[in-house]
Amino acid sequence: MVFFKFLKKCNSMSLIPLLSGMGIFSQSSDYRFKNLNALGVKIRIVCVCIYITSIIGVHGQRLKFEHYNDGNGLSHNSVRHIVQDKNGFLWLGTFSGLNRFDSYQFKSYTNSSPEKSINNNDITALELDESSNKLWIGTRNGLTVLKLDTHEFKTFLPDKNNPNGLQNGEIRSVYIDKFDRVWVGTRNDGVFWFCLRECPVRENPS
Repeated sequence: MVFFKFLKKCNSMSLIPLLSGMGIFSQSSDYRFKNLNALGVKIRIVCVCIYITSIIGVHGQRLKFEHYNDGNGLSHNSVRHIVQDKNGFLWLGTFSGLNRFDSYQFKSYTNSSPEKSINNNDITALELDESSNKLWIGTRNGLTVLKLDTHEFKTFLPDKNNPNGLQNGEIRSVYIDKFDRVWVGTRNDGVFWFCLRECPVRENPS
């Protein structure tokens, strides 16, 4: 449809070089178009051919969808965030836990999991740092970073006594910039950032 609108806005003479390059017209230095109706007919033929080709291409593709829910191992049916790591695993943040999907089955991580993982089950943000292969997980209470190479979790909680620390545990967004700074958006206390090497937010001692 965009192509049709483009042609409608162009006048006939501006399309001559375009159609010449497509082999529809041969243009000499002293050639003059006297019958613009013929040009319009050929333009319509080109448009119809392009439209038919696009329709055939779309209908020729057969898409297959598979649906997953808590009956297939997903920890919760409401999924907020999805990211994919370099190994092809899908990480899904839900209202009740973090999930890893390997195209066959789910593995769930919650605050009641045997391994020390997230501090809160309500996942509010996911950000993948490809350079360091870390997954940053925002929750309703705390910020967690997962080292995908070693599968180690580390959680940071707000520290009101530290003016340079995280002041609010309810995370709304996480972003990693090109300088390896972690930007953390909170619910009521604005945006915080810190360097990955210094980490001036308090680590959860538990």
